[in-house]
Amino acid sequence: MTALVDTRMLMRLAALPGADGRNLATELVDTYLVQAPSSLEQLAAALAGENLALARRIAHMLRGSAGMLGATSFAERLQDLELKAERGERDASLAALETVVSEWPATAAALSAATAAWRGGPSAT
Repeated sequence: MTALVDTRMLMRLAALPGADGRNLATELVDTYLVQAPSSLEQLAAALAGENLALARRIAHMLRGSAGMLGATSFAERLQDLELKAERGERDASLAALETVVSEWPATAAALSAATAAWRGGPSAT
């Protein structure tokens, strides 16, 4: 099994200062951990309402952030959903969403664990 988070990506971000004195990696991961769950809810609502264009945009945004943070497996799942939504494949997009949602808890835990050392302790998740 491959790692859920490519820590090399986070290490590069950790070398940069964040706005509030923390390193940039910790700041970005914290933001993603807070915002991704509501974005996933919005994604599900867009698909339920058959708004595939909105679903594609949300998946694209989540994918880009996940990729930047080194959550490559999660980013790949989001890309799959994004492409299916772009092609107008609602049922396939819903199936892809199930995969994305099922992988989110492990991805969130891996991101939190990967930045725990910079927080001064064990991960919160």
